Amino acid sequence: MSANDNLKDRLQKNARRPPWSSEYAKPLDVKIGIYVESLGKFQSTEMSFDVDLYLYMSWNDYTLNHTEPEYILVNDPKVREQIWLPDLYFANARTAFFHDVTVPNFNLFIAQDGTIAYSSRVTLTVACNLMLSHYPMDHQVCQIKILSYAYIANQVNVTWFSREPIRYNPEIGLPEFIIQNIDKSYCDGTYMYAIMQGSHRIDKFSCLEALIFLRRAVGYHVVQSYIPTALIVIISWVSFWIDRRAVPARVTLSFTTLLSLSTLGNGLRFGLPMVSYAKALDYYYGMSIESDDDEMGPYIPSNIKKHSYHLLGGRTSAKPTEKASSFSSSKMPMFSAFRAKSALSRSISPLNENGNGCKMSNGSTTARAPTVPTAEVDIDASTMHLDTTFQGSVGVDLNTCKLIDESSTKTSVSDEEWPEPMIAITPSLYHSQRTEKRPPPRGRRDNTTIGVNHFVQLGFLNSRKALEIDKKSRILFPLSFAIFNLLYWVYYLYYIPATSTTYTGFDPNMS
Repeated sequence: MSANDNLKDRLQKNARRPPWSSEYAKPLDVKIGIYVESLGKFQSTEMSFDVDLYLYMSWNDYTLNHTEPEYILVNDPKVREQIWLPDLYFANARTAFFHDVTVPNFNLFIAQDGTIAYSSRVTLTVACNLMLSHYPMDHQVCQIKILSYAYIANQVNVTWFSREPIRYNPEIGLPEFIIQNIDKSYCDGTYMYAIMQGSHRIDKFSCLEALIFLRRAVGYHVVQSYIPTALIVIISWVSFWIDRRAVPARVTLSFTTLLSLSTLGNGLRFGLPMVSYAKALDYYYGMSIESDDDEMGPYIPSNIKKHSYHLLGGRTSAKPTEKASSFSSSKMPMFSAFRAKSALSRSISPLNENGNGCKMSNGSTTARAPTVPTAEVDIDASTMHLDTTFQGSVGVDLNTCKLIDESSTKTSVSDEEWPEPMIAITPSLYHSQRTEKRPPPRGRRDNTTIGVNHFVQLGFLNSRKALEIDKKSRILFPLSFAIFNLLYWVYYLYYIPATSTTYTGFDPNMS
């Protein structure tokens, strides 16, 4: 009878228990090693990844010693079922399966002294608790835990190979992560077993842990997140060069950039788990949105409150029964050149038949034809912004007592060219030219003086202040955003990796 026949006879006895040399004299040592073939399918929302690896196990079964000079190969699943195998399992694996294509992927070699070398191919879906506080500049450490399911450490002691227990394929390429290192560790712990209705036992189980150190590739997020966000913020600065009186344009630009940032941020955070803490990307988006909101600050104070200024005389508004066309009405919000000329035309009549002068409707006279500038004043009382266009000048023909409208070649005026002081078109302008001044009746207030000068000058001052704020904002906002970016990237790319043990791939508990 050959040695192989003798071995087969012993295998038929089906001794399904650990091959201790003596009853619990010493634990059976099982050596473990793995070779990682591939990694992939990292799912942040589920916090898991897939790994394809080769599992190597070695132990001594004295009942399988033989005298053959070579190792005896066993690759028949039926024969394998007759041999005791370590009852190892992957503690943090959600799913696991062995490969059977085209045949069961395993081999088993038996040395002369009964030492067994067993290997098989396994694919796992492993849970990995991600810490996303530094996302997307984060470093992750994922574990693969291996331990015996039924035997305590005093019965089966699982340890790593002494030389190169963990190896991996150097050609593994991950689209989102970079493998920094894969190292060994131990996770021995005390667990309950033999749990019954009224009793249980507690003992130590040996546990192995493979640590996979990963660094997220930030290039994708720079292109898809940071650069578009920064460009949107830069575009929002264009509002500082838009005419400060064009409030709708500036507000529309600010709200458009704000909505763009919100949409972009929601889209990029869609594939992330809903964690209860802020991530590094959230801080960047928060500062970008805050910068966009702050750009509305320079012109909000001057537009937040509506003012009601009276262009015509009087401190109080006219009664509802007074006509809006009256010169003494203080309820007119704007006194345009067209209305001024119409009012003046109706108020002037010949002084006498000789045509030596003209008579105003209030009784005053003028002996010569004054010429005063007319302006189309578009005043927004709520924003204190002025839009003034000079239309020409108005004079009075002493022969016909009709208005003379002279065209002007210049049609617009800027704040720097604003005339000082600004003259309103009212009958009081012609009173300064009259030869006789009739005092107002006793007990009656003279409402012909129009308080436009004060309103125009106040609006001009506010407009100049807004211009100064815009000029300062053109420097302060880009400077503050540049400083924030400098601090942000230095902190997450240099300071955090240098001060955290997680980023260096070193664990003090590893042995």
